[in-house]
Amino acid sequence: MSNITNDTRRGNIFEAQITDLAFDGKAVGELDGKIIFFDAGLPGETVRAVIVKKKARYNFAHVLELIEKSSDRVAAQCRHFDICGGCSWQDLDYAKQLYFKRKQVVDCLKHIGRIDNVEVEDAIGSDNRFFYRNKMEYSFNAGEDNSFVFGLHRRGHFDQIFD
Repeated sequence: MSNITNDTRRGNIFEAQITDLAFDGKAVGELDGKIIFFDAGLPGETVRAVIVKKKARYNFAHVLELIEKSSDRVAAQCRHFDICGGCSWQDLDYAKQLYFKRKQVVDCLKHIGRIDNVEVEDAIGSDNRFFYRNKMEYSFNAGEDNSFVFGLHRRGHFDQIFD
């Protein structure tokens, strides 16, 4: 494709490898030494994406296409997973979810707390992986036809509600 680039300017399309996961469900990769946060993807995947926001130390990108899937990718149980912002790792194997939860604690202690070599236990899994929430934050708004919309935010959009 002639419009694929390694340039990190806004609007440019590029291919990259997802290497990690961030707290808010975003995927993490790198392009020419600069950290990129993606709105989708799992570690080990190759994606085609477009830069949507540029910052001094990192950029944000929207995934246009999943080129190579991770062997840790599973089918999400919820039929609304692709558009709803309620659950971000349903498409990741549960054992890997637990791995990345522990890894995020270790990373925070290291990068934010500047604490190295702390023993962090493995994340404790649950037999009840779905339907366990005891708190939900709903929003409401007017729909496109001025109807009442009540639900959760659309994935990646604070200003759009999924009914």
